[in-house]
This record gives sequence, structure tokens and C-alpha cells, in this order.
Amino acid sequence: MTEVHAPYHFAPLSRWVYMPEWAHLVSHDVPFKDGYSGVIHYTLSNRTALCVGGQQTADKPTKVKWQRDPEGNPVIPGSSLKGMLRNHLDIATFAKMRQVDDQHLSYRDISTGKTEYAQEIHDTNAQAYWIKFDPDAKRWQFKKAEHTVLFHADLNRYAHINIKNKDAVPDKYRAYSLTQPAVPFRLGEQTMEGTKGKPVKVECATDLGQGEQQGIPVFSGFRPGRKEYQNKRLNFSYLFYNEAQENTDLPREEAQQLVTKLFNSHDQALVDYLKDHPHPTFGIPVFAREQAGKIVALGFAKMPRKLYPQSIKQTVKSAQPLSESDAIFDLPELLFGTLREQGFSLKSRVYFADATCSLNQGFSHSNPVILGAPKASFLPNYIEQHTGENPTTHTLTHYQKEAIPKGWKRYPTQAQFNHSSLPDNLKEKRDVQSQLELLAPDSQFAGKIVFHNLKRQEIGALLWALQFKDPEGKVFYHSLGHGKPLGAGAVSFTDCTLDARPNQTDDGDPLAIEQAVDEFVAHMNHVYQASHEGENNWQHSPQVRHLFAFGDLADNQEKNLTYMPLESKGAAGMSYQQALKDHSKDVLPDWYHGGTHLPRKSDQPKPAPGDYKNFGQGRLADLVSQLPLTDREQQLWATADEQAEAERKASAFAQLSPLEQQFMQLEHDLALPEVRASQDRRRDYVQAMDELLDACLADPTHYDFVPTLLALCRDTSKSAYLDLAKNKKNKPKLASRKDKLADVEAKYK
Repeated sequence: MTEVHAPYHFAPLSRWVYMPEWAHLVSHDVPFKDGYSGVIHYTLSNRTALCVGGQQTADKPTKVKWQRDPEGNPVIPGSSLKGMLRNHLDIATFAKMRQVDDQHLSYRDISTGKTEYAQEIHDTNAQAYWIKFDPDAKRWQFKKAEHTVLFHADLNRYAHINIKNKDAVPDKYRAYSLTQPAVPFRLGEQTMEGTKGKPVKVECATDLGQGEQQGIPVFSGFRPGRKEYQNKRLNFSYLFYNEAQENTDLPREEAQQLVTKLFNSHDQALVDYLKDHPHPTFGIPVFAREQAGKIVALGFAKMPRKLYPQSIKQTVKSAQPLSESDAIFDLPELLFGTLREQGFSLKSRVYFADATCSLNQGFSHSNPVILGAPKASFLPNYIEQHTGENPTTHTLTHYQKEAIPKGWKRYPTQAQFNHSSLPDNLKEKRDVQSQLELLAPDSQFAGKIVFHNLKRQEIGALLWALQFKDPEGKVFYHSLGHGKPLGAGAVSFTDCTLDARPNQTDDGDPLAIEQAVDEFVAHMNHVYQASHEGENNWQHSPQVRHLFAFGDLADNQEKNLTYMPLESKGAAGMSYQQALKDHSKDVLPDWYHGGTHLPRKSDQPKPAPGDYKNFGQGRLADLVSQLPLTDREQQLWATADEQAEAERKASAFAQLSPLEQQFMQLEHDLALPEVRASQDRRRDYVQAMDELLDACLADPTHYDFVPTLLALCRDTSKSAYLDLAKNKKNKPKLASRKDKLADVEAKYK
């Protein structure tokens, strides 16, 4: 079956962020009563070829050499191991997705005339402008100009240069910059073959160097199209001429917003070049799309790139509201440390030593490979898509407020490294190729992890991540180093030993590995069940199930874990071009494990009792009081204060005698609005009041609450104890109750 495929996939983003209840107590200086310090020793083995890169040469292809110590021995840096395990625990413990490359992506979708972008362009007109920043007025000035087509062949003959369609725009400007003299020309037309084989006439600049008009060459980017047209009708840019005498008046904020979007949505190299090399009089050339005389977008080409409504980080924050919170500390932050621009940073309580090679099975060099990172602009992979039963009737969800990012990017482990020859169209692109120095499979490294002042559950988290076994004991693999998209770097940890010394030396038997892991799993089951109603097994959560599935070498063998070719022509299977056809049809399928597709449920659960109960408590109180809190954080703080007050009251209640507790409960119930508003409801408590008065008479203890109890019994607006109908039948009952009140009053003087 032909479908979208890639060597990477995504563990679902948890919309719930878990903050351990001890977060406000974590410190290097103040030990936990139940804390431990010590060391974990382990052996790391690689199932597939492994490259942990250090030095890279300037050769073409680039040579990626193994990391080595000063004596030339291969080592795995502790930072590499720490990063790998931290990401593992980020996913497993529902941490914040904070380390995000915050790009604000843009698009120009003209795959068909039916796309949203194409429809918007169809409804607007193109207008040439020069934009220039006025430092005195502190605003951008807009000046209109006329424009016409300038074929590169004509400019090349006139200026004795060699500009081509495929050249980068800054390189075109370097060949003929905006500071060079304007080009004399005449307005005319050229006849050439059209896309349907018939001759067409194109209005353009002609007779360069001889005409009565004066124009400034303005270059645009590469125009894709059929090869036979690359050097003919597609090989052109523009001339801007006949500039307006007066600037176009735009409100300051509107002009600034248009220019900001222009710079954010286009290639940074081009933006920087034009900022540094503007026309000395007019500034930077742009095209505007206008609708009913109003500018709706700016671009460096007639069809400008359009920004998505949200940046990547904004989309993450919409899906995970606490992802940017400086006042929330998730479990990996508590273990491995975190930096805060405001507030408290934390030092790591876990130190990873470099792992040294104890068994070397030999080195080799890979064939040339391409390790370029894919871009998050490919929406079928990077955003959760909900196309329904008939995907052809839906368009892709993009970076907008209601979008949910696909999650934590992972490279599923593969059974072997695949570095077969490059496709023909990439063999000559040596500047993007690399050669990896690979360590043969079944080599081994010895390493250790030193930890300080960790709770048992935290030690268990480290060991659980290291051993990476499911409840049945099956071992799974981590991905480490370079070449993960090609199957390199499948590693596992074995022979783990634990030497944990309790902070309190009389803490009993030594902590065992199994005990620590069991306590971590039990803890995560408890907090997951409390916050995810009806789901009581943390290891069956979508996040942990995906981690196990990605690490299952055997199950991944039959999956297509390769990059798709860019174009369909000459390629078997799906291509990026085909996947985006009509902007609606093909998306990255859900991952499956053991023949079953894994759920990607990402609903945000309601906080359970105990969630964030220490938010803004302890050493974090000053932090929260100093930070500008979001609405969600304000809500957490209020909830934490309420819960802290409720716990204080519960603790005080537990210290009372049974009779005092009985009175406190009675007073609470009688104060409820629904009780105070109903005489019948108040009568329900008369027997309890009688029993309490009898107990006070029988008990030799003198209780402080008795005066309040007597006043409550006598106040007919608050209780029904003396609120009886005035008839002969009730006279004895009323007299008896008054006598009992008098007896209690006499006893307590």
C-alpha cells in the first residue's frame, strides 16, 4: 500500500504536565529525609553500527569522526547519554515540551488553483512598492512603482553578467546590485512558446540601454517548471520604474505589522542582504497584494509567502498550556536541572560520566549519506490531522490555534544500518553529504551515573529508563548518535548495579534496583490514574506505548523507515509531491505495534486532587509571587492555596476529640445554604443535637465549644431545636429540651 512514510515518527504530546509533589523541596543543600546519594554502573552495547560524532572535517563529503578522549580512545560523552535519557523521561513522565525551535513558518501553496492560498491570490492585485525606514519619523515609508518583466538573457547581454534562474536571490543581487545605475529600456513584448505549445506574447522590458524609461532590476527566486522552459520563459525577474512622487500613507502600526510579517516569512539570508544593501534612495523592493486598495500582504515575489497564524512554539503552548511555565517543574527538570531566565534555576542532581569503550569490534566508514534535518513545514507529518472518513473533502490542519503538534520526534530503532548508494540526482551534491566513522555492532562501553539527594521514585525513574523493559520483561532499544534515520545507533543498557546510600544512615536495608523501579512505576500509575479518569495504568498510556513501540527492533523490520523522494517521477511509492497533491489526501499514518495501531489520544484531563498542590509553596512561593502569571497559573496558585488551607483544616480536625469533631460537623452542616433555607432540613439535625447535649452532660470533660452549641440550639433562625409549633402536644417536648439546655449550662457554669 502506498502511503506517507519517514524514518521518524512522534510520541503524542501530553496536554497534562506532571509536577511531582516534592518539587518545592528539591535542593542540593537540604537533604530529603528519605533521600539517597550514590552511583549506578552500567554496560552499554550497540545492536547496530554506532557513530557518536566528535570532530568534523571540512572535506566534501564531510567526515564525521568518533568522539575520543585525549589518548585517542573512543568515548560516549556523558552529555549525549544525559540528553538521550532525558528525552526518554520527558515523554514517559508527561513533561513540558519546552525546547522547541521556535520558527514562524510560512507557505506558498500553488499546487492547484483550488488551494486556500491560490484563492486568496486570485482575489488580489499585485502592486510594486519600495519600502524604507525613516529613522526620524520612526516608521516605514511606502512608495509605489510600476514594474515589468526583465528576462535574464537580456540583462546578461546588457551588463555582461551571467544570472540564471536557479541562482539564489542574494547571488543575483551581487551580480547586479541595487546600488548600480538604473537600466534604460523600452516597454515591449516577446513572443515565445506557451505551456500548451502555442505562441504567447509576454509584455517585458526591451532594448536595454537605449530606451527612454529608467528601471532598477529587482530579482526573484527560482521558478520551478518543466525543464524545457527553465532557460526560456521562466528565466526572468523584474524592473521597477516610474516611482511615485509621494509616499503612500499607511498607519504606523499597520505598516510595521506588514513589514514584520514580510521579514518573518521569507528566507533570512535574503532579508539580511536587502537590509544591508538597499537602494540608496528608495530602499527595499517588494510586491504587495492589494484588495480593494488595501495592502493585505507583502513579498519579495508577486506571490508572497504567507505566515501561518501561529509559530511552532505558540502552537505547542495552545496544546500544552503549561509548556512555557517557569513556575512548574516537571520530573526531568528536577532530576537533570533547568535554567530559568526568571526565577529559580536548578542544578542537576544527576551526573553522567563519559562512557569508555571496553570492547571494540572495529571501525569502518560509511558510504556518503545525507543527514539533513527535515523541516516542520510538511504538515502531513508535524501536525495532528483529522481528515475524517473521506480525506478528499478536507484540507490539512496547519499551525493555527486549535492545532495539536504531532508530539515528541523520535527515530524508531532499526535492525541494521542502511547506507546504500545515493539517488542519482544527489550523487554530485557533495557539499550536503557526510561519511560516518562507524563502530561495529556488539561493541561495549562501561559507564556510571552519580546521583545526589534523590528520592526512591527518582532513582527508579533513572533505572526504568536505562533498562527500558516492558512489564513482561522484554528489552527495548534506545537511539543514540548520528545516522539514526538510517538505522544507526540502536543501543541497550545491561549489567546495571546500584549503590545507593540513604541520607539517614539508619534507613534499613540497601535499596535494590527492582524495588526502586517498582516504586517509580507504582507512583506513576497512581498519579496517572488520579488525573486520567478511567485509565489506571501508566505503562498503557499513549506516550509510554509509543516509546516501547519505537524501541522494538523486531516489530519495526517490515516498516518503511526511509525518506520519501521529493518528486514522483522515476520513484516507486509515495513522494512529497504526491502527498501534498490537492493539499488534502495523504498524512503520516498512526504508528502500529504488534499489528495494532496505537492510540494518540491527547485530551487534556482535569487536574485531580493533589495535582500542583505545592504550586507556589515552600521555596517556590517567592518565585510565584515575582512572576507575571498566566491565567492558568493563577488558577493553579488559587487551587494550591485552597488545598493547602483544606489540608490545614483537615489536620486540625484530626486532632480533635470525637465529641469536638461531632460538634464541628454539626455546625458545618447547619450553616449550609440549603439547610438554612429549609425548616424541614433543619429538623433533620434535632436528634444529633440532642445526642450531643447528652454526651456533654455525661462526659466529665469541659469542652470549649459548649457555649457556641447552646447559642446554636436557642437560635431558631439557625436550628429547629426549640422551633416547635405552639400547641399542647409540643409543650412537654419543648419543656424537656429547655431543661436539658439549662442542665448543660449549669454544668458549665
